[in-house]
Amino acid sequence: MNPRTLLAGAVLALCATATPATDLLQVWQAARQHDPQGAVSEAGRAAGATRREQAAALWRPNLGLSASAGWANGQSQTNGAQFSALNSGLSDQANFSTSINGGTATRWALNARQPLYSPERRAQAAQLQVAAQASEHEWQLNQQDWMLQTTQRYMDVVQAERRLALVLQQQQAVDQALTEAKDRFALGDAPITDTHEAQARAQALAAEAIAARNALDMARQVLADVTGWPAENLQLQAPVRVVTGQAIEPLATWLQRAEQHSPVLKLQQAQVQSAQQDIDKYRASASPTLDLVAQASRERLGGSGDFGAAS
Repeated sequence: MNPRTLLAGAVLALCATATPATDLLQVWQAARQHDPQGAVSEAGRAAGATRREQAAALWRPNLGLSASAGWANGQSQTNGAQFSALNSGLSDQANFSTSINGGTATRWALNARQPLYSPERRAQAAQLQVAAQASEHEWQLNQQDWMLQTTQRYMDVVQAERRLALVLQQQQAVDQALTEAKDRFALGDAPITDTHEAQARAQALAAEAIAARNALDMARQVLADVTGWPAENLQLQAPVRVVTGQAIEPLATWLQRAEQHSPVLKLQQAQVQSAQQDIDKYRASASPTLDLVAQASRERLGGSGDFGAAS
């Protein structure tokens, strides 16, 4: 299994036991319905799946129909023809002449071709099948990256909330220290420098609190854009640690799973196969092919000429 999938799955498993609030699993479900990145990924997957139909279409019969019309002149002449007619005996010196000037010429043709044997076409079909499988691996990889991006955005908000809470706690403690310094100075128990130092620390923490609040607003807005939820209503639950009591599997086991199921490796293998099929395609371009061909056509020229109407 891909390490990215394991990481995202582990975070989702942690969120499944969180206290009632907006957890990572709910955020991921909302992102799948609202984030445009999902629609883009699905569109790419659907486009890749059409390559299987293209591969099958290479072996389907091709049907073509053509038609034309225009004006033409025609002339035909037959000399020394032999024919016999009733009560006129046999004649072997008959001449026939036909001419058409500016007649109407029409033509139509219907062609059908069924490929039977073609190494080049077979290589093209195999390459399209590999491309379709590669698009599926790419979709899986995009899904994992999308899940990790959503997880990162979720954790950015949680970390920004905790950062702001920590700064506010520090600010509260420094404000208390500033009040005590002022009181001690008023009583003559502390120098004015202690008050100035406490005042400087309080102002620095106030600026840090503003920066932390701005960072939280930005992180919430980014998460709101992908979930469709209002940023001001995002109340997230941080993941909690789940103790399973199970021993961690050896690293070799994880590496073996990654080699067997990693979309990255499968995508690279598909690219190698596609390159190999491309080589086979050009190697087979000069090979003989066998097609079953059928054709029906008709040509006609009609009009009038030197000897009257003719067609």
